[in-house]
Amino acid sequence: MTAPARPVRYGSWSKDRQGWFLGLGGGTWVVIGLGGLPLLLAAGAHRWLLALGWAPVWAVLIVLVAVPVRGRSAFQWALDCLRRWTGVVMGWTDWQSKAVAGTAENLDEADLPGVLSGIRTHDGPPFGPLLARPAVVADHRERSWAVVARITHPGIGLSEAAARARMGAGLAELLEGAATAELVSVVALQIRTLPEDGAEREAWQHAHLRRNAPQLALAANAELAAVMTSAGVRHEAFVTVVVPERRIARSAKEAGGGVDGRARVLYGVMGEIEARLVGPVGCTSVAWLGSPGLAAKPCS
Repeated sequence: MTAPARPVRYGSWSKDRQGWFLGLGGGTWVVIGLGGLPLLLAAGAHRWLLALGWAPVWAVLIVLVAVPVRGRSAFQWALDCLRRWTGVVMGWTDWQSKAVAGTAENLDEADLPGVLSGIRTHDGPPFGPLLARPAVVADHRERSWAVVARITHPGIGLSEAAARARMGAGLAELLEGAATAELVSVVALQIRTLPEDGAEREAWQHAHLRRNAPQLALAANAELAAVMTSAGVRHEAFVTVVVPERRIARSAKEAGGGVDGRARVLYGVMGEIEARLVGPVGCTSVAWLGSPGLAAKPCS
């Protein structure tokens, strides 16, 4: 099979947020309009020196509110820094867990800082042929529900161009399907790189190594194993699916209401996501995490 002459590019993507006009939102245009109002009033009153003096100020204001710096305007960065400094001065950024302080009373209540304090974890009803109980994460602050899966993928390093293109198209179909259903708001992929402890490789060698092999071969194999273990890494991949409350409320009410009703609606979404992950995307396994697995998952 011959590889294509040019790189394969995955298209059909769009920005998360589209501007109201010329890529800018309504609030930005209001700020720009108010900033240019003194210039127009001065020009209308034939006060040309004042108009010329205000023009550079207006230009700087446009740059601050309209030119993005890593996805956000400089004005937004300044407001966030001001809020951060205010929180530091007021002591709002200082946090200590109740468990460390010895003041924890309700062990079933999440003890998390800041915006994470509104997160609660629930065990959903039995799901799948093994009757597992995936954890349903409720974010009361953002009014959303989420489920997390651990996925295993062989990677694309040794795949041919056609296989990579097929996996990329499968991922695009997964995102397009989630957006078309108008139920899922976020599909997040998280990858963690960890040092390899070599336990799995050692177990495989213990089961397959020939004790009657030449000593030189055994010594070389042991040396290679030690080098590979010290330099080896492993990857863990997770997929998080988030559904807003406003989109799931009606369907959850028809499914019984409460946490179980929302979990049943999420189970339908999980089935579709899992089918696309195992199929076109090329994952070898998809395991939806329960409460113990979710507690061991890295935060991101």
